[in-house]
Amino acid sequence: MTLSAAALLREYGASATGVDRVLAHGGAPRGSGYHHFPGGRAQLIDEAVALAGDFIVGLIDAAMEADDPVEAVDAFCALWRDRLVESGFRAGCPWLFAHADQHQDHVVSVRGLFARMLSLPVVTVAALQGHTFAAGAMFSLARDFRVMRADRGYWCLPEADVDIPFTAGMAAPIQSRLTPQSAHEAMLTARRYGGSDAEAAGIVDRAVAEDAVRSTAIESAQARVDKAGDTLGTIKARMYAPAPATLRDTADPLG
Repeated sequence: MTLSAAALLREYGASATGVDRVLAHGGAPRGSGYHHFPGGRAQLIDEAVALAGDFIVGLIDAAMEADDPVEAVDAFCALWRDRLVESGFRAGCPWLFAHADQHQDHVVSVRGLFARMLSLPVVTVAALQGHTFAAGAMFSLARDFRVMRADRGYWCLPEADVDIPFTAGMAAPIQSRLTPQSAHEAMLTARRYGGSDAEAAGIVDRAVAEDAVRSTAIESAQARVDKAGDTLGTIKARMYAPAPATLRDTADPLG
């Protein structure tokens, strides 16, 4: 039942995850719900979120202990790619769906991650192997370099199409990394850029064949590994000083 609750949570949210629906999804007898979860729906959702969290922590721990960290990251990404495809791109984060009242805190944490990436004292390279939309597109711009698949997948900021105005924090990494003209077009038109178009617009640095995305990104990072250190971190922090400061402002993260 807990597995069924976690699956329903990540696809349909907490409001649509009731005991009856969980029982139907898992094929469990009706009486088993309140037998195993005397606290009712609230207990079931809490345990489903905890189960999902433990699962992710286990994956991260395994990746940290792996002999080949690249393979570990690949396996982690492949898992979530499969989950997204299997769910018709409905699957999301069970914790976030169950804690909608903490949405603002989540936004603050995501913005903090963007700020940290922008000023990280190592050269960072994003390997874009498929669609890169919205926050994913913004996060890609928080990296120093980007390599995108040339033949398939779009890079897009869809906010103008889905009626979500850019907050100052959302706009910061975009306007700090793109030329004014590219930022203007991407933000106002919600254009979907294929790999070659993204390269021409300066959104990505390289557009390559599917089987060359990861290797090109790794080669790019390895060629600059000797730059890592406090000096690089200081250069990046000063170069993009307004953006990290805006991203770390917690007074009005949605404004």
